[in-house]
Amino acid sequence: EKFNDWNITDAASLAMLDLIDMNGTIDILVDAEQRFASISDTVKQDLQELSTLANAIQDYNDITIHIDLAELRGYHYHTGMLYTAYVEGQGDGIAFGGRYDDIGKAFGRSRAATGFSTDVKSLMKYRDADANLAERIFAPAIDDSNLDALITTLRSEGKIVIRELQGQQASAADMSCTHVLAESNGKWEITKI
Repeated sequence: EKFNDWNITDAASLAMLDLIDMNGTIDILVDAEQRFASISDTVKQDLQELSTLANAIQDYNDITIHIDLAELRGYHYHTGMLYTAYVEGQGDGIAFGGRYDDIGKAFGRSRAATGFSTDVKSLMKYRDADANLAERIFAPAIDDSNLDALITTLRSEGKIVIRELQGQQASAADMSCTHVLAESNGKWEITKI
């Protein structure tokens, strides 16, 4: 089959060339929507869905999201968004996944799914990562202006302070904290766990 037989419009051809440059922070999706939304309603809907998902993930987690609209990889069974998870400061991905619809169709039960794969050997080199975590200080859910002031000061010094939520069941150790703020003789002190 010849390329000319595909009936690709000039606008679609130009969009394919623009696609190569569509990578970067979440902000790239605004540019992509301006460039590609007129191609089809499906493209517009997919870009809006990706934007909604990326913003929700970034709002929920303290992570950096990088988007590359031209990336293709894998076994081509994915039917939607693909993703790769990285460890900060490392160049290799540790988990690879995405959306794939109709999984199980060959076995008589077609359904949508999202999943990922990882290599246990590559994860093993990060197994001691928690041992190298910076000091993490657990602060109780107590309404105390002196405690609030100390937390603000510690955070301004670059320390990690995790504030307990009212009714929280997880302990300081469950939260991977190394220290606890405890009151002693009317003064808040940092105590090693």
